[in-house]
Amino acid sequence: MINKSSIIYLITFILFNSLFSYDYIQLKKNITSLLNTSDIITFNDHTLVATKGGLYSYDDNIFINYNDTLVKYDLSVLAINNNHLWIGNNDGGIIQILNDQMVNISNVSQLDMKDIYDIVFSNKYAFILANSYDDINQLEIYQYNIEDVNNIYYISKLNIPFNSNIINDIEVLNETLYISIENSLISTNQLDYINFSDINTWNEFNLLKISKLLIHNNNLCALTDKEFYVFLDDGSYVIINNGFTENDRTIEHLVSIDDQKIGINFNNKFYISNRSASDPSDWYISKIIDLNLD
Repeated sequence: MINKSSIIYLITFILFNSLFSYDYIQLKKNITSLLNTSDIITFNDHTLVATKGGLYSYDDNIFINYNDTLVKYDLSVLAINNNHLWIGNNDGGIIQILNDQMVNISNVSQLDMKDIYDIVFSNKYAFILANSYDDINQLEIYQYNIEDVNNIYYISKLNIPFNSNIINDIEVLNETLYISIENSLISTNQLDYINFSDINTWNEFNLLKISKLLIHNNNLCALTDKEFYVFLDDGSYVIINNGFTENDRTIEHLVSIDDQKIGINFNNKFYISNRSASDPSDWYISKIIDLNLD
């Protein structure tokens, strides 16, 4: 699982609000001065920033601290489900759930969970990607029932049935769980009865070393260190290479900007890739941003 870059999320935030206004340089320096930013998300028209020291909102150059509603402050990931904000943390896996008024309504804990890397949702379940105190170097998937936000309960820890003990990332799309493992991408839509002893209940894509999965405009995207894949509605996929030179091709991060744009970080440059409105398999680079702050 790759670490999240505050610079990448900063650029995404700028793009959501105004593409490269007069205040672009100053805004970039302001947000990147926040030490150890771990995630940024838009929730109820506010830009929320998770850090190792707590939760803040950032709007119109004004910061608001929400630490009074938290029980832990070393935050790792933010996720939204049914107008609730889910907050994962490091070093003691507690998931804090806030309502749309930023009030803490529930804290979900798992004793063996240490650092939370990702949270994704189906209609009935939350899947948590985390390591454990037993093995901090291995990521595992924890499944919770979330049908009643006031009665969230743990179901099981999922073990991968393939010859790999390395999980890089997870996503859910159209009630299908996707898991990128060491040497392939696997998926299942049997979420009520996930059977890891029967490989036949899983689909497998022979794509190597996928480090990041992303849902963009109801399409699954997959990132390796050299390629960027977009899966189409018919199950096929296209490889997005337009605009990248061979020297650039060490991909570090991938982020959704809007329905037609994806941001891709290569060697401290941020490429904005646009999807053609007429052909969903046609992508092109519309802008390149140098992320050096010098």
